[in-house]
Amino acid sequence: MKIVTPDQMRELDRATIEDRGVPGLTLMERAGAAVAGAARELLSPAPADPLVVILAGKGNNGGDGLVVARLLDGLGIRTRTFLLARGRELRGDAAANRVRLLRCRCPLVEVTGEEDLTGLADSLAGADLIVDGIFGTGFQGEARGLPARAIGLINRVPRGAVPPRVLAIDIPSGLDGASGEAAGEAVRADWTVTMGLVKTGMVRGQGLELCGRITVADLGFPGDLVSEIESDREAITPADLRCLLRPRSPTSHKGDYGRLLIVAGSPGMTGAAALAAAAALRAGTGLVTVGVPAGLAPVLEGIFVEAMTLPLPENPDGTLSPEARGPILEFCRGAGAAALGPGLSRNRATGRLVGELVRKCPVPLIVDADGLNLLARRRRALRKTRSSLILTPHPGEMLRLAGLEREELFSDREEAARNFARDYNLTLVLKGAGTLVAGPSGPLWINLNGNPGMAAGGSGDLLTGLIAGFRAQGFDDPDAARLGVFVHGAAGDRAARLRGMAGMIPSDLLEEIPAVLRRLFPGDRLPGGRG
Repeated sequence: MKIVTPDQMRELDRATIEDRGVPGLTLMERAGAAVAGAARELLSPAPADPLVVILAGKGNNGGDGLVVARLLDGLGIRTRTFLLARGRELRGDAAANRVRLLRCRCPLVEVTGEEDLTGLADSLAGADLIVDGIFGTGFQGEARGLPARAIGLINRVPRGAVPPRVLAIDIPSGLDGASGEAAGEAVRADWTVTMGLVKTGMVRGQGLELCGRITVADLGFPGDLVSEIESDREAITPADLRCLLRPRSPTSHKGDYGRLLIVAGSPGMTGAAALAAAAALRAGTGLVTVGVPAGLAPVLEGIFVEAMTLPLPENPDGTLSPEARGPILEFCRGAGAAALGPGLSRNRATGRLVGELVRKCPVPLIVDADGLNLLARRRRALRKTRSSLILTPHPGEMLRLAGLEREELFSDREEAARNFARDYNLTLVLKGAGTLVAGPSGPLWINLNGNPGMAAGGSGDLLTGLIAGFRAQGFDDPDAARLGVFVHGAAGDRAARLRGMAGMIPSDLLEEIPAVLRRLFPGDRLPGGRG
């Protein structure tokens, strides 16, 4: 799904209404319905007699909020709407929806002066859900006056035993929809329902922090108009991935679904190898073998029985020896892909092994964790590879790998990812909120799912296994990376909904992978890769 600027979105709106004859009221009704649906989800399980407080500005974003109020009222949910303008200031579709709301006798309060803010503050304090419809994606500059005061009240609402959730319409108010920066105060949302397409400001800068969960409402914009929009950024969505999967043949066998070697583990880090292997198997890989220091093979076999082991030569401290190169390269001749790095240690001798494997591995190679840290000292190996590479650094690993200063990376991580992928002709997965997938060419892919509960040791090992598992099944590098990143984040979101983010562990994510794949590929047949 394309990621667009506010100007591009504004033109799409205009062309849909003026050139294709879709009434603006129809688009506003669809937008309100999508947000009302999200509101119902946030209220589940519903508290007794819940109260939803809606804040509406005088533009179309506020008009969407008025639709939300009317639809929720029609469902028997108590609402209280505050319009940050005089009713006569509204125009067009927003004005029409104000009239519709008043006809339903829904509570609507006009906030026109400081004295009205007391009632707003009292209502916010008693709310179960707050809906932000003050400013839209075209907002620029700094919020001032009553809107700024209202945003401050939302962000500082007294937190009771069950604090109200905040749902933003299209974009959190106060956030620049193009740059992703907020010059003044901006709403901190738990969930943002954006209309039609994701906006650039939502996936860069402060946008990643302020938007919370991002979902896209399909308003029915004509597909040909969307295809005409030029964009070099894409959001990773289920619709994009579903077309990559094919059903498994009833006569297929495990050899049809990929052979993967994972080179991982060191004393005290056997779990990293086990998690990566488990995720690869959950991804549907037919055969997974884990190459570990010989002394750890019995330990791994004792904690994880589904994968095979390849005992490898080790250094005196139990880490992998450079002498492991021969057995690894020999094994790779019969594999579809290899992964390198989880729990590998930073032993310098192991680093020599990593450099050799990056240069000489005959199959696609996924490198993560300690593999990246060791590779940072041997970047020249990246220019002498025999096969394709996928690197999966978190920001700290990226700083070491690319030799960047912190400010260079965080001032424009999109450009940093693009440059590195292009310079070294590889696929880069830059992890974090809004994980990026960059290749030597083509669009930059941005992942929208995942949550802070996934910030636990071992979560990255699962991602390595997923990407490597999909690559072993025959998906190309960018597709394997996109699939792995999306499934990883979606599994984390499912785990958070079922158990809460507090105390989440990687095993929680692992258990949710089959359910995520089932949603990507509905029906009785299993997804089966490309060969």
